[in-house]
Amino acid sequence: MKLRSRVPGRERWEVDCVRDHPNWAASIESIVGTEEGVESVIANPATGRVLVEYDPARITAPVEVLLQRALAFRPMTETEVLSTRHAGKAPTVLAAAATAELGCLLLKTALLGVCPWATVAVCSTAFLFHRVVLDKARGVRQNKQTVQLETCLNDVT
Repeated sequence: MKLRSRVPGRERWEVDCVRDHPNWAASIESIVGTEEGVESVIANPATGRVLVEYDPARITAPVEVLLQRALAFRPMTETEVLSTRHAGKAPTVLAAAATAELGCLLLKTALLGVCPWATVAVCSTAFLFHRVVLDKARGVRQNKQTVQLETCLNDVT
């Protein structure tokens, strides 16, 4: 951890465990955000930085101590992260768009009476695209997070 900037009531820290790891970012936001005197916490997994805004008269411990306490816990699980702002939305949106397009295509073919075999071919291709997009996004994210989690845990211990 490295302090990047400090003014009364606001500190920005670089936390290696947060970089490219939304599970750690969500954990830090949840844990530090509940501390007395802390007004807001924004952990950015894209940059690895954590911004903490607080009331200097009410905060119970230095921000560095609060961050270290948060890092002593485990990162959030995928299920827990889904309820935070760090849930990855791009693959889900793309898959939903593909599904909507598939539904629209089925409706058009039913109304226009296009060849049923062409409909089956197009629908199966769209479904496979939908699955590939979701599976690829999940696999890349899980592989990347596993390596970073191991590195982060080694740094903390």
